[in-house]
Amino acid sequence: MSLQRAKEILTRENSIAIFSPSSKPDTEDLKKAITNLSNLGFRIETSPYLEDERDFTEDSDYKRLMDFHWAFLESNSTILMPSRGGYGLSRILDKISFLNFYQIQKTIFGYSDFTFVLNYLATFQNLRVFHGPMAAKNFSILVEKNIDYFMKAVNGKSFEIQWEGEGWGEDKDVIIFGGNLTCFVHLVGTSYFPPLENALLFIEEINEDEYRVDRMLHYLKHTGILSKVAGVVVGYSDIGYDVYLRFFRRYTIPFSVGVPAGHGELNLPIPFGRMVKVSFNACKLEVREF
Repeated sequence: MSLQRAKEILTRENSIAIFSPSSKPDTEDLKKAITNLSNLGFRIETSPYLEDERDFTEDSDYKRLMDFHWAFLESNSTILMPSRGGYGLSRILDKISFLNFYQIQKTIFGYSDFTFVLNYLATFQNLRVFHGPMAAKNFSILVEKNIDYFMKAVNGKSFEIQWEGEGWGEDKDVIIFGGNLTCFVHLVGTSYFPPLENALLFIEEINEDEYRVDRMLHYLKHTGILSKVAGVVVGYSDIGYDVYLRFFRRYTIPFSVGVPAGHGELNLPIPFGRMVKVSFNACKLEVREF
């Protein structure tokens, strides 16, 4: 292999495509993120509509879809990362399903509004899908632990996530699905809802009142979803964990709270659609190399 070809492969394997399938990112945060990611050794590609305004019009939906199409089918990068979450991805779900994901070899990160497609993408075994950091939201300010775990995920290394929390239930080898609770609940009944039979449900939330979280948890119970899963773990929660503990203590579902993932300062990558080992009592998640 020629030196030039080796450099091309190295560049390709260390490149990140940043796109905006939801809301418009803050310009200054985006600039800082691109600088920080570049300093970490990544080549950055940006989508054609990355910083365009986003609203409720068909023009904005077209830009969201074109950004999504560009990232998956046109960019040279093997790592895909939304600029931020916000709102809007649910508006183009019916169009995303027409894209051919079967021939794509990509590693994808995202959370928040990106929950709408994370679970769907995780059903394609040729894609490596992580509930994890996004550019302007997580890399405009560098947090050492975020960087460490992000690099492990990018390189397919095994790693362990440990948290301080409360939990109960036997250790399990399970596949994970889930994401932001509000977005996830709005997937119920759609073709984008994941296969949860004996899977681990991960949920996290921000900017929702306690009564609304309680209502969503009861909705998942009434739909029968919680009777199918192998367990539930809760990530970031800006209202604390009382509402979750109060709800799940009434049931026999294996459970744990406090995972450092989601809208908090720490947003460690969690692989969706892949087998992991979860220790509910010990508050630990073991991610295998892949």
